[in-house]
This record gives sequence, structure tokens and C-alpha cells, in this order.
Amino acid sequence: LGPETYRLSGEEIERLAAMTDWQNYEAVDRFDRIMAARGITRYMDDMGVEPGNTVLIGDVELEWQ
Repeated sequence: LGPETYRLSGEEIERLAAMTDWQNYEAVDRFDRIMAARGITRYMDDMGVEPGNTVLIGDVELEWQ
């Protein structure tokens, strides 16, 4: 992984990322709300992930927003 690439792992979050329709705004919004409710968003921020960084969740590659 590169210096601006992070991997987030865990059975539940990987399954959720795989099932999310990334072209659907409501699905992405739901994913974001679940990440925040589980404390994952705060954790990633505390780990130094910045907007524009790449986050890998299972087979899904996201740009951190």
C-alpha cells in the first residue's frame, strides 16, 4: 500500500461495501451513515486519513471524502 492508501477490514464493513451500489446516491449515503454510527469515520480520521486518500475495503476502492 502506498503512503496515501489505507485498508479497512472487517467482515461486516467488507460485506456492506460489496453490497453497496456506488452509483446510487442514497446507497452511498446509507453506507456513510453506517460508517459514522459504527465509529469508523472517526477512527479513520484519527488514523490520519485525509480527503482524496484511497481506502480499500475488501475488493472496493474508495476515495476518502
